[in-house]
Amino acid sequence: MEDCSEEFLYMLSSSCIVYGYIKEARSLIKELKNSSTAGKKIAKLLEIEIDQYDNVMDMGDF
Repeated sequence: MEDCSEEFLYMLSSSCIVYGYIKEARSLIKELKNSSTAGKKIAKLLEIEIDQYDNVMDMGDF
């Protein structure tokens, strides 16, 4: 996915998180981390989204 724009990677990553494809989202986030400064900031925000998703899923275990 070298030629994908940061915006596309963000949208795809966010969609993956919403639908529970966390492994795929992490792969896309890795691509963002290797891009511009803005991409790195977006990657951090997406990681926060994954943490929130994990917390919600963990709450379902109780």
